[in-house]
Amino acid sequence: MNSRILDTFIVGVELLNRGEILAGHVKWEKLWKAGDIQIRKWIKGWIQFSGSILNVLAGKNEGAIYLAGKSINNLSNDSLSSAIVNVELAKDDMCNLIVVLKNDSFTLEDISESARRIKIKLINSTNKRGVDFLMTSEH
Repeated sequence: MNSRILDTFIVGVELLNRGEILAGHVKWEKLWKAGDIQIRKWIKGWIQFSGSILNVLAGKNEGAIYLAGKSINNLSNDSLSSAIVNVELAKDDMCNLIVVLKNDSFTLEDISESARRIKIKLINSTNKRGVDFLMTSEH
């Protein structure tokens, strides 16, 4: 993974963490569209992650549950992201979102607020922009 791909991923994380979920989602979709099979496989779980949140905000709870489950599955097989972000925490957030979505006692406002609070934790600031420890190939 080259530094341009890593930088784009981190920008997507930063956008999502600022509440610009759609903008982060679009950044990751661009990686998917331009990427080879390895990049597509890697970024897919993150696209599903943000897609699940977007579905919650659109009131599409069944779609959100489906994408959250797919995200958990794909992030469980993700060996690249764990050096950049806390993947386990992201998976936990998706599990918790599924629980909230399946619980009839929460209002739509509660559910939307829960989704908006989801953040992706960067491992540390030295993993930002131009890092070469993950570079396995040039794309």
